[in-house]
Amino acid sequence: MTFSPPKPHFFDIYMGPKAEAYNYFECKGTPHWIVLGQSLNQYRSIFGSQDQAQQRLWYAIESLRN
Repeated sequence: MTFSPPKPHFFDIYMGPKAEAYNYFECKGTPHWIVLGQSLNQYRSIFGSQDQAQQRLWYAIESLRN
């Protein structure tokens, strides 16, 4: 089995001037990604400075698509 890294994706970025989303989702640092499920519940919370954060983000989105 061969692993092919995901192609780069570009995601919309929301930057709240008063950090409402940051505080609501209890983020622990920046950058931070929140992945919401179909019912708008929090599916994944990914701190962007962690190892392989973009790959974890891609896998979370792909798992929701399937």
